Amino acid sequence: MSRACSRPSRGFTLIELLVTISVAVVLMTIAVPNFVQFQRNSQLTTTSNTLLAAVSAARGEAMKRGANAMVRPLTDNDWSKGWRIYVDVNRDNVWSDGTDIQVSVGAPLPSYISVNADGTAAEASPYLLFDASGYA
Repeated sequence: MSRACSRPSRGFTLIELLVTISVAVVLMTIAVPNFVQFQRNSQLTTTSNTLLAAVSAARGEAMKRGANAMVRPLTDNDWSKGWRIYVDVNRDNVWSDGTDIQVSVGAPLPSYISVNADGTAAEASPYLLFDASGYA
């Protein structure tokens, strides 16, 4: 008398494994582009908040110190390379290494984000200037 094996089978069949992997691949192809878009939108929000914080910091420093404070790009008129916030002690509207007081420096932006400006911020030597009363 032979007895059939009464142990339950364990594991996955090859078909079940292939179906599971196929479903995972389809879900990943849908999710990855959306994740990249989400990440870039998040980076854009962070960048705009950082630039707004820089402008607010310059305004606060101008009022606190009773002097002109400026936000100016680090290189020429390219805001994407970063910016410098400083108190313009000698009032020459140019960063002077030994005289002016540096408040902070903004980090360079990712290559897919650009900053465009109007008014004095779009000129050959762009800047944002706040006087001692906090007015731009």
